[in-house]
Amino acid sequence: MGLKEKIAKWWLSKKKEWILKSEDRKRGGKVRRDQKRKERREEILGAKWAMYSDLQDGWMLGDFRPSSEHVEELTGWRVITIKRMEEIYLHYRAWQNQEIRHPY
Repeated sequence: MGLKEKIAKWWLSKKKEWILKSEDRKRGGKVRRDQKRKERREEILGAKWAMYSDLQDGWMLGDFRPSSEHVEELTGWRVITIKRMEEIYLHYRAWQNQEIRHPY
């Protein structure tokens, strides 16, 4: 292995680190990146909580009767993906949204 090949191999190993550091500098540093990630997690958790509590209120008031599969999934609502939570929510609340969109 020649000197040129050694330099090329070394550069490839350092290139990714250099790119990541420059991206961190552009976006405000590692602390800012972690803060943004925490804000996104809190926002998603808040949206999940809102959907879960609305579904729980609807069931308690008798608006609908949830299936046993959905009840099992909603028992661990914190670990469900936001997309799956939205699917379950729209399954039970789609008729209300249609009435709100089309008031005639």
